[in-house]
Amino acid sequence: MIKIFILLFPLILLAQSNYVFGPSVRVNDDPAGTHNRKIYQRSIACHGDTVYLAWGDNRYGNPSYNNSRVFFSKSTDAGSTWSPNIVISQDVDNYPCAVPHICLDGLGNIYVAYWGQNGSNNNSDIFFTRSSDGGITFSVSIMVNDSAVVQHQRYPACAVDTSGQHV
Repeated sequence: MIKIFILLFPLILLAQSNYVFGPSVRVNDDPAGTHNRKIYQRSIACHGDTVYLAWGDNRYGNPSYNNSRVFFSKSTDAGSTWSPNIVISQDVDNYPCAVPHICLDGLGNIYVAYWGQNGSNNNSDIFFTRSSDGGITFSVSIMVNDSAVVQHQRYPACAVDTSGQHV
């Protein structure tokens, strides 16, 4: 066991020295210098040089969850430049949405699950949307949890098989 570690240690050091990070790049496109705003949990997925990002952002409201929405942007050049931000969460009577989780399938479809406060019952529910055109448009969000008894469902996650048949 010790011999394996000794042989791998130089490779680990070599791999660490090969990473180069460029300058920070701003992804959100709301006015620079905006204050009293919060960006909520982010989720990222990559396929080749294309990077997909979803996040919760309250740029339209006060600095709490109120009026937060789930935004999406993508980069086709490994993160150097980003597409304009689009809101992908369902806007139900100005109730907040945040905490997205994004995943991709092998066919290029994008799936996003997120937390949202349901205006009809004031409970926290899990919603789902998808894009089949590379993030240009997203489907109307649907509520995916089926429990009327559990009042607060949060922290969604999603996964999809490579065929895109099972999410």
